[in-house]
Amino acid sequence: MPASDTVSLDDFYLGKAERQTLASEVHPLLVTRGVPGTHHTAEIAQVLSVYQQQQSCPLPVFDKGQDDRAGSRQGAPGILVFEGWCLGVQPQSAAELQAPVNSLESQEDDRGVWRSWVNEQISLRYLELWQSIDFWVYLVPPSFQQVVEWRSQAERGITPELQMSAPQLQRFIAHYQRLTEHIWTSEPLGPGLLVHLDADHNIGEILSLPG
Repeated sequence: MPASDTVSLDDFYLGKAERQTLASEVHPLLVTRGVPGTHHTAEIAQVLSVYQQQQSCPLPVFDKGQDDRAGSRQGAPGILVFEGWCLGVQPQSAAELQAPVNSLESQEDDRGVWRSWVNEQISLRYLELWQSIDFWVYLVPPSFQQVVEWRSQAERGITPELQMSAPQLQRFIAHYQRLTEHIWTSEPLGPGLLVHLDADHNIGEILSLPG
């Protein structure tokens, strides 16, 4: 069996200074990492291309505690498992973008500038990346509130002085609600598997996705 390595979409985040530039030039909410438009998509494309050629290359590392890029590591040759919260996301329609989905959007993006820009980035820079993925595995939790709870658990694994407070974490996660729920109601890409999880991360129903 060929060797494998794993890299996260999170490791391709723009650095803090790059996001601060986006925040000043496009919209203040872009200082927060995570949504489409806050990744080095050209670097993602390069890594996926190299692994498709059965080679390996340096893989980036992002330090979430420091909220910044932290160098790279040498990837192992073989199969690359590429994971991330918004892999496979499709752009929303103009109508879907109109109404805010939470207080973050209603209070800090009342004109829809941020979410419209993010939506545009999906079309311009992400859809082409999805074509390079050979097999999909979608993990679907019971609800978005469950995502909040799991992210809270993950936060407790970070060095205490770098952890977000409960209100900070709630606001942070709100950046992801729109596209997370959109992915769950969109037609998933294939070939692959659609895996439903329960609150304890146990696997429930598994559906096969045609190519």
